[in-house]
Amino acid sequence: MTRTGALHASRTADTEVFYMAGKQLAALSRRLIEAGWPSDTPVSVVSRAGWPDQLHTDHNVATMPRASLLHAGRPTIVTVGAGAEPLSTIVRRNPIGAAETCVETLKP
Repeated sequence: MTRTGALHASRTADTEVFYMAGKQLAALSRRLIEAGWPSDTPVSVVSRAGWPDQLHTDHNVATMPRASLLHAGRPTIVTVGAGAEPLSTIVRRNPIGAAETCVETLKP
C-alpha cells in the first residue's frame, strides 16, 4: 500500500510485505496474480502482531481472500512469497558436531 492508501502489488523480489492490507485481501490477491505471482505462492497473514489477541493464518495467493473475515478491522501484515514459507525443519548439531535434520512443526 502507498502512503495515500492505494494498493500496489508487484513482483520485484522473492518476498513482498504489505502493511495495513487487512480490508483489501481479495483485491490484493487479484493484483498479485496480475503482477505475475503464481496462485500457489505462500502467504502469511498476521493481525495485531505482538498483542494477546494476535491472529496468524497461512494461505496461498488464490485462497488469501478467505482471511478477510478473520482479520477485518485489525492492523494486518501480509507476507507473500519465500518469507511466508512455513518453517518445517530444524538443523541441529549432535554432540560430535555433525548436522542432523530433525523434522518438526514449529509453533509460536
